Amino acid sequence: MKNFFLTLIWLSTTIFCMHAQQRGAFTSVPVVNGNVVFERFIHTDNTLSADQKYAKLVAWGQSKFVGNPMLTGIRFDDNTHTMTVSLRTNLNLPNGETTTMIHRFDISISNVGSMIVIRDIAYQITNGDSIFPTTHTAEETITDHAIAINDENRERRMHTRTATLAFFNELSAEIEALFR
Repeated sequence: MKNFFLTLIWLSTTIFCMHAQQRGAFTSVPVVNGNVVFERFIHTDNTLSADQKYAKLVAWGQSKFVGNPMLTGIRFDDNTHTMTVSLRTNLNLPNGETTTMIHRFDISISNVGSMIVIRDIAYQITNGDSIFPTTHTAEETITDHAIAINDENRERRMHTRTATLAFFNELSAEIEALFR
């Protein structure tokens, strides 16, 4: 009877964790050594080799990003099975504003899965009459510390954080769908 309850508790916890992971890979803003860095490991189909998974990743990356005017760089490394993308993305904030997010992400492939690392995140905000936008780092915009600052830009930072997490969750889900 004791083993039955322990098994039931373990099974319930496992299902809860899997369900939580599916709802959104990114729910908070992680800070690593003072920098915002999002990381996620995705288990992939065991029937495909690392070379086959990498070929899928290359095809997806080329179809999704090559020709995009917001793309600043894309690199494929056949030896390490990695793809690095530097991109600008227009984020539609919940309050109706738009901001441009600059970010870089790496996807590496192994036999077991793929690792997504999103880093070097910054935001460009239009400055009224000026033709030059103001650039703010993710560390000063979307971290818990930045959100805690109670000033006239707090609401914008909160909206930017919400839009950023939503965008990264969509990107993560799209990458995960590649390997199902």
